[in-house]
Amino acid sequence: MIMIKKLCVAGSIIGAVLVALLICAAIMADSLAGNDPLKQDFEAVLSTPDEQHSFGTDRFGRDVKARVVYGLKEDLAVGAQAVVAALVIGGILGVLAGAIGGVADQVIVFFGRFLAAGPAILFAVVLALRGLSFADSTIYLSLGISVILLPGFIRTVRGITLAASDISASKIRRVLSITGIIAARLSISMTLAVLVYTGFSFIGLGAQPPLPELGLMLSDARNLLGGDYAHLYIYPGLTLIFTALSFSILGESLGSLLQQPAKNL
Repeated sequence: MIMIKKLCVAGSIIGAVLVALLICAAIMADSLAGNDPLKQDFEAVLSTPDEQHSFGTDRFGRDVKARVVYGLKEDLAVGAQAVVAALVIGGILGVLAGAIGGVADQVIVFFGRFLAAGPAILFAVVLALRGLSFADSTIYLSLGISVILLPGFIRTVRGITLAASDISASKIRRVLSITGIIAARLSISMTLAVLVYTGFSFIGLGAQPPLPELGLMLSDARNLLGGDYAHLYIYPGLTLIFTALSFSILGESLGSLLQQPAKNL
């Protein structure tokens, strides 16, 4: 038990550091990119990594490194918007379900299960398609992704609200446990939000050209697999994997670490 707890603590620290690095990279995108992610250079089309373009260039001569950095920033921004929206809406519904109980609780719980059974994805696709009609589709995409995340936040906040009636634990311990549980849910939801957004972009429902975005970059590179063009999918692919793993490590470690204390909220 002690060894498992130590592993969870270590995982939480590692996850927090990795997430902090991702956030810093997104904030410092202008400095890290080095080049304009939208600038085309037809004299350097599909060039392999060199001194001028450390990650190479794509089929339009755009710097892959700059597009990866700005793509990470775009994914984190949209993912964060979706998570915040899901937290606010799911938090309100979860508190209402846990505090009122009775019929209201049953209706809200049924609504969350109904969304989780499949309709959430359909709603997200509809909103994503709606967003394609506008120049700035970020709001629609964020709302669509938040619908997918909503059941998890309803369930989490409802459980916290119900457990809050137990006064056997100290107030400090309950506050720390609740904070940790919410942080774990946020981290796991951020992983899902980024993966859904990149998935939508990959199939043409998310980011649209020429916006730098990891899923869109992978979609552009799928017709150039193999040969000397591995840099087109390796760098955005590794960045996406690193991002998903970082938030997953943090969320899963926090969740496992607080699983036992949560029983005494």
